[in-house]
Amino acid sequence: MNKVITIIAIILFNTTLNAQVDTITKQPNEIVEIYDVVAVYKESTDGRGQTRKYVSELKGEILNYDESTGVLTFKGVDGKMYSFKSGDYKYFEYDKEFIKKDKSKNKVVRPRKDKGFGYNAGIGMNYVNMSQSTTGDNYFLEDYYVNAGIPISLYGAFGKYFGRKHFLAICADFLLNSEPGGYSVGGRYVFQYDEHKRNTAFYLPVEVKYQHLNLVTGFRVKDSIWYDEYSYSYPGNIYPMAGFNNIGLTIGHGFGFIKKEGRAFNLELSYTRSFILSVDYKDPLFEPNEPKTSFSIGTFKMGLFFSF
Repeated sequence: MNKVITIIAIILFNTTLNAQVDTITKQPNEIVEIYDVVAVYKESTDGRGQTRKYVSELKGEILNYDESTGVLTFKGVDGKMYSFKSGDYKYFEYDKEFIKKDKSKNKVVRPRKDKGFGYNAGIGMNYVNMSQSTTGDNYFLEDYYVNAGIPISLYGAFGKYFGRKHFLAICADFLLNSEPGGYSVGGRYVFQYDEHKRNTAFYLPVEVKYQHLNLVTGFRVKDSIWYDEYSYSYPGNIYPMAGFNNIGLTIGHGFGFIKKEGRAFNLELSYTRSFILSVDYKDPLFEPNEPKTSFSIGTFKMGLFFSF
């Protein structure tokens, strides 16, 4: 009878011990990895040529240990085989536990909007660069001014999602500065190409739009330009304002930082090449004939906007 009681007590004790171990090691968001380890001696040399010894633990599996010689046969986690003599290592240990955080359990990939209508609204920092080349005649001698402006713009788009990867919309941009000033309206297509394994989206935007820009031009002319009643210059310089009607083609790259309910904060970098349809000079040119000038306009933009 005493033997039966003793056996039952041992079983209950082991059960209690195991329950305590599970409670200690099985924590939320933790992974327990078990390896054999061997602490080997290593040497390092600093910049002054001094050598120091230190101990480094290798993880893996102990294949064999010869007690008589102290030789240890070891296989590392990288698959390499080692044979250590007794003087090569300080200690070794079987089944050592290593606890690390399971980051995958903390990572929640938020769902993205993939159907229905969507809106974009935000601002843009633009760098508008215009170059011009004038063929001289009896009045217009050469171009005298290269225009570059950094206007702020208000941006908006409204469209529809066709699955997670495709978004088709109409879009508009309004430049707030007077020089250069203007607006653009057109169509926008977005292709989202990342694999949806993180909360950052990578996408490629393309826009085709009608664009109107007001830019200052400049010419040197065969005429006297008076600055006041006492001073003038000849040849003189004139700076007429011109309105450019263009077709703009925009390509770029965007980063969407996904928030709750499919909303996103977006950073977008793009370049717009303007194909000029017509030029209308708004200021007098002091000459009935317009200059023989070719223009080139390009716009770099950094946009910040919300998608919802």
